Amino acid sequence: MIICNNCGTDVADGMRFCVECGEAIPGAVSFTPPPDQSTFAYGRGGAAPARAPLPDMVTGPPPIIDAQPFVPPSAITAPIQAPRGNKAIVGLLGIVAMVAIAIAVYFALRDTPESRLARAMNNSVASNRLVAMTDGDDAYSYYKQLRAIDPTHSALKDIAPKVLTQLKSMGEDVFRRKMAVMVESLTTEDWMKTMRAYEWANALEPGDKQIEARWKFAEAETAKLQGRKDDADRGFAAAARLNPGWALPQNSLGLLRMESKRYAESIPYLQKAIDLQSNWEIPYNNMGTAYFYQKNYDTAESWYQRASQMNPRWARPHFWLGSIYEYRKWYQMAIDEYETALSLGSDHLPADADAVRKRIDRLRPLIQ
Repeated sequence: MIICNNCGTDVADGMRFCVECGEAIPGAVSFTPPPDQSTFAYGRGGAAPARAPLPDMVTGPPPIIDAQPFVPPSAITAPIQAPRGNKAIVGLLGIVAMVAIAIAVYFALRDTPESRLARAMNNSVASNRLVAMTDGDDAYSYYKQLRAIDPTHSALKDIAPKVLTQLKSMGEDVFRRKMAVMVESLTTEDWMKTMRAYEWANALEPGDKQIEARWKFAEAETAKLQGRKDDADRGFAAAARLNPGWALPQNSLGLLRMESKRYAESIPYLQKAIDLQSNWEIPYNNMGTAYFYQKNYDTAESWYQRASQMNPRWARPHFWLGSIYEYRKWYQMAIDEYETALSLGSDHLPADADAVRKRIDRLRPLIQ
């Protein structure tokens, strides 16, 4: 029998390790217990002989030896490692997932009310829907909404070079028609679109006084067609102040006073328009009409003749000359002027063509 020096457990002979604690038994000692001394008689009477005292013995539990538990060599294995190819795939999948999350976060942050308005504005510009009569699905409506939310948004500046030239072109076409004498009358829709075009152009270039003057003029024309003459007067006056060298608002201020039968008050404005643009025939004709309604026929005749000389293809001054000659009872001269007016284009006369023909028919019998 062998005793484990570490834990004191009996270990069978021939065992190299303790079955209890696994401690190696290199120095184990075979021990056979002594025979029971009670079966022997020592001395007379069977009393045990006296024995020499035994050396002091340490009693108590065996000492604790700091030792690692035994692990058989066969149980020692290397750490489990994944194949290198699988590691690469796992890493790639992780990167893809991170990129996908980043993209999702980016678009979530990007899809704001401001970004949606900016996209709608640019899409409307690409579709040539710059301005409409009223707020709606047009580029200017989206521009105003975006500016109200974020006046510093980069899209507000980026849009300027894309639309400014087009806005000015739209407006200038209407103003060319306004100053011409042989075009169809402009409508409320024409002026509302022009107003919004120049309102946007003014927002893009707030320091340009000519753009602002055209915006105010278009506002005034819209107000006039809608019967708001006080608003129209303020708008024309604002346009004249913003662009003092522009003849058109001066002429319009004169016409407003003529429509209110304030003929004498209209003359300074009409004269100002003539001074600013002496080759424009319309204020000459208007000046003649202002004097005509004041019964100053001689002065009126001179202005109508000048307008007719400036534009021989314009029917309106011929009509007014015919009216002056009819009043003077110069019937043949009146008939000639009326017929000339009809031949040049009755669409632009201040009276209906049939009414002019009736005048001619009435005057013919009066010719001596």
